[in-house]
Amino acid sequence: MHRAIPAALAIVAALSAACTSTPDAAPAGDTAAASSTTSATSTTSTAAASAISPRGLEVKAVGQSASVTNAEGVVLGRFTLGAVTVDGPCAGRFSRPAQHGHMILLSIHLDMSPMATANSWSIRPEDFALVGPSGVTATSLRTAASDACLPDDERLPMGPYEPIRKYVGRLALDAPHASGTITYQPSGMAGPVNMKGGVGWEWAVPQS
Repeated sequence: MHRAIPAALAIVAALSAACTSTPDAAPAGDTAAASSTTSATSTTSTAAASAISPRGLEVKAVGQSASVTNAEGVVLGRFTLGAVTVDGPCAGRFSRPAQHGHMILLSIHLDMSPMATANSWSIRPEDFALVGPSGVTATSLRTAASDACLPDDERLPMGPYEPIRKYVGRLALDAPHASGTITYQPSGMAGPVNMKGGVGWEWAVPQS
């Protein structure tokens, strides 16, 4: 009787140890490293898409909204370059081949602020330029071919824009290159025009 008790206790102890054992877990260092890499990548992408370039322009990614301000920092409106189509088809009734070589179509959505006035801001093709692969900036991207590229119902209105209104449309640029950096600097506005204190914006032309 007395000899059975230690044996029973030994069996219970063994069963208890088996129930409390767990499979090997992944090293904590691996999880921490993966989390750190994801966070660093996200932070780097955000910083790169909101920096000021050597041209004094705020760097934006296609699809990222931008705020337009006056010299006092009051937001006049927000716009988004939603898509960039290189050598896109021109569906205008009197469309013709690009004069400079490539037709670049910009899809734009904008929301005007209650603080905007009828003549405070507009988006015009003349205010865009393309910095080519060699670093040379091409201006005069509005041509007879770019004006004829899009049907009237697809074109972005060039203003004047009214307060608390939304505008959607496309704008055609007749450019000498199919790659590079698109820049936009609104004309006729004094002082900084964006939230970073710059004089405009720029976007890298997406590569297909």
